[in-house]
Amino acid sequence: MNEIEEEVEKMGPLRNVAAAMVDYVKAGARASESRFNHYTEWTLEPDNWINIKFSRIRTHAIHVTLGVYDATLEEVKDITVSKGRRPQWSKLTIRSPSSCLPQ
Repeated sequence: MNEIEEEVEKMGPLRNVAAAMVDYVKAGARASESRFNHYTEWTLEPDNWINIKFSRIRTHAIHVTLGVYDATLEEVKDITVSKGRRPQWSKLTIRSPSSCLPQ
């Protein structure tokens, strides 16, 4: 098990979502021999079209930065779409259902 899978295992209620995302990206990246490298977030290199950051301090959340315009992505319940930190990139935030419930 490499480091990204170890981090996925700590994602509590979002563990299966995180694992599916990582598996999907890794399967698509095999042809280019890209792999995830960890900086402040997990970056796929050399393809560099996706960054993933796992948060689990107060609530579990997955932040995914994609190399696509945010306007091209539809809003989906429990997934927040916003502008990414790079121009022309978008950021998706997926939170555990328990953190979305009213207090």
